[in-house]
Amino acid sequence: MIARTKNAYDAAIPSGNSISVRNLIRLSELTQTPKYRQHADESLQLFGRIIKRYPDRCAQLVQAVGEYLDSPLNQKQSAISVPAGEFHVLQFAAEEPEQLAAVNPGIELLVAAGLGQASPKKQLVTAKAYLSVDKLPAGKTCQVAIVLAIEEGWHINRNPASPDFLVPTTFTIKSNQNIKLSDVKYPAGHAFSVAGFDQPLQVYEKQAIIRGTLTIPAAAGGKAEQLELNVKYQACNDKTCIRPTTVSLKGNFQIARPGEPVNQVNQKWFQ
Repeated sequence: MIARTKNAYDAAIPSGNSISVRNLIRLSELTQTPKYRQHADESLQLFGRIIKRYPDRCAQLVQAVGEYLDSPLNQKQSAISVPAGEFHVLQFAAEEPEQLAAVNPGIELLVAAGLGQASPKKQLVTAKAYLSVDKLPAGKTCQVAIVLAIEEGWHINRNPASPDFLVPTTFTIKSNQNIKLSDVKYPAGHAFSVAGFDQPLQVYEKQAIIRGTLTIPAAAGGKAEQLELNVKYQACNDKTCIRPTTVSLKGNFQIARPGEPVNQVNQKWFQ
């Protein structure tokens, strides 16, 4: 008998089944059509054992589970029979942020290392963040740079991603003093050819520097800031991809008082 297998595993590009499930979830949200959601539900049910046993080999399906359960259309009764404790493990595997300590805040802002998952053991991506000033200036702006170092033989996807179904590298922040991030500039990236894939991927290898502008409210002068910088990426080599990972860079800062001098630092990262 000739039979066609249903492949759930990601390689250098995501599996067709995982992309189809994510597309069905998105279609159900955009069109409010229940049948698309039902088809996604049935596919996730089919691959449930694989997702549970090999989450690192089917990262896009793990992401699809999260999108399915986070969807506004999520119903109370679902065909996905995953006990709460087991789903929490899947959710944790897909979204666990790394907890990082500050190193000399304000000059070399924060240092991050790694992957955030059990396999592989090597740190595939390390990151450092730099401010352009020694103190956050109230009522003004300053620059921030994220410097990513990528393990030899691995790459992360460009922003914007190309092809567009890949997970782009993104940079966002959280602030307790309403500091805003704007004018984020991602590097251009370069073409990366994958055997059996007609269109080359656009990726970052070795090093990538992301820059942005921080706007500090005047009312925040003299106050303490708990700044969190988040970099989301998906690391791949020419054979496989790990699940998308978010690295959180955290630090505590004192915002300069009105009239307090602020000095330029770390200018080599902003040229």
